[in-house]
Amino acid sequence: MKRVTHTFVPKESNGIFMLGEFAEISDWKRGYHFSGGSGQELRKMCREAGFNFYDCYHDMVFSIPNHTRFIPSAYCTDWSKKNPFVKPNFQEHVDHVRQNIYESNCTVVVAMGDLALFIL
Repeated sequence: MKRVTHTFVPKESNGIFMLGEFAEISDWKRGYHFSGGSGQELRKMCREAGFNFYDCYHDMVFSIPNHTRFIPSAYCTDWSKKNPFVKPNFQEHVDHVRQNIYESNCTVVVAMGDLALFIL
C-alpha cells in the first residue's frame, strides 16, 4: 500500500510526536496529515495548551483513507486478546510508524485513538 503523505518533520522540534490513526480524504487530496476539520481542532487545542502544532512531528498509522477504517478485524483478527495475530499488511504499517517515531528522537508520543495506542 503506497503512502501518499509522510511524517511531518518540524524545523525545530518540541520533542512531541502526534500519531493519528487514519488519514481523511482531505489529507490524501492535500498531501499532508490533519488538514481537515479534526486537524483544525487539534491545532486549536495545541495553541490553548501553549505550544505550536507545527513544532511537533506528526504522522498517521494509515496515510491512505480506507473504507475499512471502522472494522478493526481488517487489520487484526482478534482485538480482545492481549497479543492478537497481526496481519502482514498491518505489520508493515506498524514497522514504518515505529521507525519514524524512533528516528524522530521525541520524548513524548501522543497516540490519538485505540489503533495508534495499540501499535505502540
